[in-house]
Amino acid sequence: MTETTRVIGQLEDFVEVFIKNLTIKVTDELASETPKLTTWAASNWIPSVGSPHDVVVGSKIAVGAAIDAQNNGKTIFAKTYKLPQLAFVTNNVPYIIPLNEGSSTQAPSGFVQNAIAKSIKSVI
Repeated sequence: MTETTRVIGQLEDFVEVFIKNLTIKVTDELASETPKLTTWAASNWIPSVGSPHDVVVGSKIAVGAAIDAQNNGKTIFAKTYKLPQLAFVTNNVPYIIPLNEGSSTQAPSGFVQNAIAKSIKSVI
């Protein structure tokens, strides 16, 4: 193994860990910053590898499944993410866009963008 190959391998390892940490941080920050009436929307921030998570988990009445899916999603993501795969954090509840546009007094409009920016600043 050449020195260049070794350094590239170390750089790839670093970037993988960085992306894993950032994705988990973004997921946690989004869940924290999402307005909460039932916690259903906050619990539906789910990280995934390769493609966006495309289902809504649980319901406004039964949020336990969404909380479990979020926790399982973070665990699976941390175990399976490898470069050059894409990382996603998605939320498919039907009212997530209006929430981000300010429909709740619990969070300002743009809370999604703010949570992502805050996450990036915290890991850099």
